[in-house]
Amino acid sequence: MTTLRDLRKDRNLTQIDVAALCDVTQGLVSQWERGVAKPNRFVLPIQCGTIYRVSREEYEAAWEATRTEQQQAVLDWITGGRLGVACLPTGTGLLRRRTRRA
Repeated sequence: MTTLRDLRKDRNLTQIDVAALCDVTQGLVSQWERGVAKPNRFVLPIQCGTIYRVSREEYEAAWEATRTEQQQAVLDWITGGRLGVACLPTGTGLLRRRTRRA
């Protein structure tokens, strides 16, 4: 499946290029590409039409593929038994670190 990163790479753009075109930070573009965050309704038309040159449906499919790919990577990590659940990255959006407040 085509992911958001694939769409960007196909057009020889960096995350910084996409961020500048959308008037957002590179970190936010990274979150979109990792499936952690989804572009809002103001940025979405810019990305679909101007940057990636795909229909909204194609863009949505790429975002879902991105999210699915990230979820599968986390599940593989858990079931692989390499590091265990306690060591999962917190930036995946799938597991949240809980802290106690004093």
